[in-house]
Amino acid sequence: MELKTQSEAHPDDLAVDRFAAAMKAKLAKSREKGRGGWDDKTQCSGEHLANLLVEHLAKGNEGTFEDVANFAMMLHQRNERTDILAKMISENDRYVQELEHSYEQLNLWLVGILAEYESTGHAGLTINEVRQHYSKIRKSTQKSHNDDTLPPDDDEMIGTGVKISFVGGASKTTYNGKE
Repeated sequence: MELKTQSEAHPDDLAVDRFAAAMKAKLAKSREKGRGGWDDKTQCSGEHLANLLVEHLAKGNEGTFEDVANFAMMLHQRNERTDILAKMISENDRYVQELEHSYEQLNLWLVGILAEYESTGHAGLTINEVRQHYSKIRKSTQKSHNDDTLPPDDDEMIGTGVKISFVGGASKTTYNGKE
């Protein structure tokens, strides 16, 4: 095969060379942060890499293109099945649907609480007063049903694996432990 000079190289080849250099730089930064092990299937599953690729598609920050390309390279070099990406996209779609359902449930719950307070003349209560009331209801429900599966007072499980945590007036939503 005849080697071409830089000026004779096709623009596609030049672009791939530049992009590969950017990918290598991004991988080096990740190694400096202690990341690695993608090439060891006992340390890192193909599903995990595919999930990282899919999650990074939505990030849209500096380095997203390089991250997505690096995860694709890792999957390619491990000879992972290409349908693994479709599986992860499907799981992420389910996650989004469950989150949307959870927010609908949360909104219904909040509307119910507000309606209850408005109907009893307590519409002016603060969020902390509403929380205290809700906490009392939860404790009595837990005792009456002999149910120790309810989460702690300031956490509410909504849907499958979705948790809304209330801390200092702010809320944080997690799904199976991921924010």
